[in-house]
Amino acid sequence: MNPLGDCVQGGIVTINCAIPLVGDIIYWALVFAFVVALVLIIVSGIKFIGSGGDEKQVEGARKTLTYAIIGLLLILF
Repeated sequence: MNPLGDCVQGGIVTINCAIPLVGDIIYWALVFAFVVALVLIIVSGIKFIGSGGDEKQVEGARKTLTYAIIGLLLILF
């Protein structure tokens, strides 16, 4: 019994391995992007708290939050 299933035939890797591999790469890339978007949302919240009412810092935090939410929505859809 071959532990790789139909991936290896006669010592040669077949195309049957490439399709699940690409699916796994896409899955983990989406997980990574989701985590980065959540971290950016947290960072923008910390920027809001630490801005002390400075309009320039508030605007930067607002832009970070906006772009992080847009990225999160793109990942979800």
